[in-house]
Amino acid sequence: MGARAGEAADRLESDADLENEVYRAWREMTGALAVDNPRSTTPAEFAVAAVDAGMDRDDVDTLTDLFEAVRYGAEPVTPEREREAVDALRRIEETYADGDSLDSAADGANSGGDKR
Repeated sequence: MGARAGEAADRLESDADLENEVYRAWREMTGALAVDNPRSTTPAEFAVAAVDAGMDRDDVDTLTDLFEAVRYGAEPVTPEREREAVDALRRIEETYADGDSLDSAADGANSGGDKR
Protein backbone atom coordinates (compact mmCIF):
# COMPACT_ATOMS: atom_id res chain seq x y z
CA MET A 1 0.00 0.00 0.00
CA GLY A 2 2.85 2.37 0.77
CA ALA A 3 4.24 2.03 -2.73
CA ARG A 4 0.75 2.61 -4.14
CA ALA A 5 0.41 5.83 -2.12
CA GLY A 6 3.84 6.94 -3.34
CA GLU A 7 2.90 6.33 -6.96
CA ALA A 8 -0.31 8.24 -6.32
CA ALA A 9 1.60 11.17 -4.84
CA ASP A 10 3.89 11.20 -7.90
CA ARG A 11 0.83 11.14 -10.16
CA LEU A 12 -0.73 14.00 -8.21
CA GLU A 13 2.22 16.22 -9.00
CA SER A 14 2.18 15.46 -12.72
CA ASP A 15 -1.45 14.71 -13.67
CA ALA A 16 -3.14 17.82 -15.03
CA ASP A 17 -6.38 16.01 -15.96
CA LEU A 18 -7.85 16.18 -12.47
CA GLU A 19 -9.12 19.39 -10.95
CA ASN A 20 -6.63 19.91 -8.12
CA GLU A 21 -4.22 18.08 -5.87
CA VAL A 22 -6.43 18.34 -2.79
CA TYR A 23 -9.20 16.41 -4.56
CA ARG A 24 -6.72 13.94 -6.03
CA ALA A 25 -5.04 13.25 -2.68
CA TRP A 26 -8.45 12.78 -1.07
CA ARG A 27 -9.48 10.37 -3.83
CA GLU A 28 -6.27 8.38 -3.45
CA MET A 29 -6.64 8.11 0.32
CA THR A 30 -10.31 7.16 0.24
CA GLY A 31 -9.88 4.83 -2.73
CA ALA A 32 -7.77 2.54 -0.55
CA LEU A 33 -10.60 2.10 1.95
CA ALA A 34 -13.22 -0.61 2.02
CA VAL A 35 -16.49 1.15 2.86
CA ASP A 36 -20.00 -0.15 2.24
CA ASN A 37 -21.35 2.78 0.19
CA PRO A 38 -18.55 5.03 -1.09
CA ARG A 39 -20.96 7.33 -2.93
CA SER A 40 -22.92 8.11 0.23
CA THR A 41 -20.06 7.98 2.73
CA THR A 42 -19.34 11.35 4.33
CA PRO A 43 -15.84 12.76 4.71
CA ALA A 44 -16.07 12.14 8.47
CA GLU A 45 -17.02 8.49 7.86
CA PHE A 46 -14.11 8.09 5.42
CA ALA A 47 -11.80 9.60 8.05
CA VAL A 48 -12.96 7.09 10.67
CA ALA A 49 -12.45 4.23 8.19
CA ALA A 50 -8.96 5.51 7.35
CA VAL A 51 -7.91 5.70 11.00
CA ASP A 52 -9.50 2.29 11.68
CA ALA A 53 -7.46 0.93 8.74
CA GLY A 54 -4.30 2.14 10.46
CA MET A 55 -3.61 5.48 8.78
CA ASP A 56 -2.15 8.19 10.96
CA ARG A 57 -4.90 10.35 12.45
CA ASP A 58 -2.97 13.59 11.85
CA ASP A 59 -2.51 12.83 8.14
CA VAL A 60 -6.14 11.77 7.80
CA ASP A 61 -7.32 14.89 9.60
CA THR A 62 -5.13 17.07 7.38
CA LEU A 63 -6.56 15.60 4.18
CA THR A 64 -10.11 15.61 5.50
CA ASP A 65 -9.92 19.24 6.65
CA LEU A 66 -8.37 20.36 3.36
CA PHE A 67 -10.92 18.46 1.30
CA GLU A 68 -13.88 19.79 3.27
CA ALA A 69 -12.56 23.36 3.17
CA VAL A 70 -12.17 23.45 -0.62
CA ARG A 71 -15.08 21.15 -1.54
CA TYR A 72 -17.79 22.34 0.83
CA GLY A 73 -16.40 25.56 2.29
CA ALA A 74 -15.59 28.85 0.68
CA GLU A 75 -11.84 28.24 0.82
CA PRO A 76 -9.92 28.48 -2.45
CA VAL A 77 -7.51 25.84 -3.64
CA THR A 78 -4.10 27.37 -3.10
CA PRO A 79 -0.61 26.05 -3.85
CA GLU A 80 -0.08 25.78 -0.08
CA ARG A 81 -3.21 23.66 0.42
CA GLU A 82 -2.27 21.45 -2.52
CA ARG A 83 1.24 20.99 -1.12
CA GLU A 84 -0.18 20.07 2.31
CA ALA A 85 -2.42 17.45 0.69
CA VAL A 86 0.45 15.87 -1.27
CA ASP A 87 2.69 15.97 1.82
CA ALA A 88 0.07 14.15 3.90
CA LEU A 89 -0.29 11.49 1.21
CA ARG A 90 3.50 11.10 1.07
CA ARG A 91 3.62 10.64 4.85
CA ILE A 92 1.08 7.86 4.48
CA GLU A 93 3.37 6.31 1.87
CA GLU A 94 6.38 6.55 4.18
CA THR A 95 4.45 5.00 7.04
CA TYR A 96 3.40 1.97 5.02
CA ALA A 97 6.37 1.60 2.67
CA ASP A 98 8.03 -0.78 5.14
CA GLY A 99 5.73 -3.62 4.04
CA ASP A 100 2.61 -2.97 6.09
CA SER A 101 -0.42 -3.32 3.90
CA LEU A 102 -3.26 -0.86 4.21
CA ASP A 103 -5.28 -3.15 1.98
CA SER A 104 -5.05 -5.81 4.70
CA ALA A 105 -5.74 -3.25 7.40
CA ALA A 106 -8.76 -1.97 5.52
CA ASP A 107 -10.07 -5.51 5.20
CA GLY A 108 -9.52 -6.01 8.94
CA ALA A 109 -11.29 -2.77 9.76
CA ASN A 110 -14.23 -3.85 7.63
CA SER A 111 -14.46 -7.18 9.40
CA GLY A 112 -14.23 -5.62 12.85
CA GLY A 113 -10.54 -6.30 13.36
CA ASP A 114 -8.46 -3.68 15.12
CA LYS A 115 -5.28 -3.00 13.15
CA ARG A 116 -4.11 0.10 15.05
